[in-house]
Amino acid sequence: MRDDAPPHDVVCHVGLFERQALWNDRPVTLGGIGGVATRPDRQRSGLASAAMKQATACFAREGKDFAVLFCEPHNHAFYRNLGWHEFGGAVFCEQPQGRIRFAVMATFVYGLQLAPRDGTIDLRGLPW
Repeated sequence: MRDDAPPHDVVCHVGLFERQALWNDRPVTLGGIGGVATRPDRQRSGLASAAMKQATACFAREGKDFAVLFCEPHNHAFYRNLGWHEFGGAVFCEQPQGRIRFAVMATFVYGLQLAPRDGTIDLRGLPW
């Protein structure tokens, strides 16, 4: 470890979540991805790609129906290159004011047992 490095030097992070949700009113178990980040001096080194591949493999082993993430336009190509697809339907979630249609960021899905491209996803809770 370098003398100037913090004792726990995190260089990449991918948050994994599980959610009991609905897709077209059908109960599903989602794997959620959030908080993807790589330390600036280590970006473009393949760390986030490797972590994302491990995350989807974990969701597959655990029998999740499909995975979901939300991202801004500058990240669309990154996720597409990893096999994620933009979800063309509506996504609903809970907020303090009640149930809303989530349209702040694009929704991407990764097919596992199911591979939805449209319809309605109800997160049945807050977004992650």
